Amino acid sequence: MFVWSPLDEKRFGLKTAKLSINSSCNNISEQLTIFKREQGRLFIVRCDTGLSDTIFKLQTVGFFTTDTMLTFSISPDFLVKQDFKTNSSFEVVQAQEKDSDILASISRKAFAGYCGHYHNNPGLDKNHCDEVYVDWARNLVLNKSMADVVYMCRLKEFYTGFASLKVNAEGMAKAGLLGVVPSQKGKGISRLLHQKRFQWCIDNGIKEIQVETSINNKVYLNLLIGLGFKYVSAVQIFHLNNF
Repeated sequence: MFVWSPLDEKRFGLKTAKLSINSSCNNISEQLTIFKREQGRLFIVRCDTGLSDTIFKLQTVGFFTTDTMLTFSISPDFLVKQDFKTNSSFEVVQAQEKDSDILASISRKAFAGYCGHYHNNPGLDKNHCDEVYVDWARNLVLNKSMADVVYMCRLKEFYTGFASLKVNAEGMAKAGLLGVVPSQKGKGISRLLHQKRFQWCIDNGIKEIQVETSINNKVYLNLLIGLGFKYVSAVQIFHLNNF
């Protein structure tokens, strides 16, 4: 059954439902009826790409594709073989609660116009879509349930990027939001932040680290492959606009 998203409703002014589908789902029409009866305006569904019958049902009732997300993983054996040489020009520090505005500022630059699934919905305000990532970054240090560690990269007093990490109940680390300001891209900052996350996993006995990113994020995909990540799975994201 879907759940309501108060954060999305506050951001877009639309009562928003969210649903993740990992196995065959036969009650799409029933859930859509409930959604409309309760005056839902935006419906977001994540569906495993292997569920072709369910994907067909979603499209039949009006859902449209807004993104495809790929999940990559690194095994523990590979983690310990990583070379943790760092670029001496940059310093990486662990973010604290007081750094929430710095994270928001980096994110506002790093994700301006980034075409995630919200941006790919023509009915949503693009400025509000940008704020999704700004709020996400700010809350990484304000909401303890969102991240176990957040790193920030800086060049003297200029903050150039950040990356977060969260360990789930199964003991697997999920590499969360990572952003680099446009003027500093191509300088190895993303790789450096990944290396810090790798080291944190090693120090804390984590067995596996996973990353999810859009199929359209070519630069980041190539970085993950270069670091040794292996493809695991994919989900399609669908939206339905009832407005």
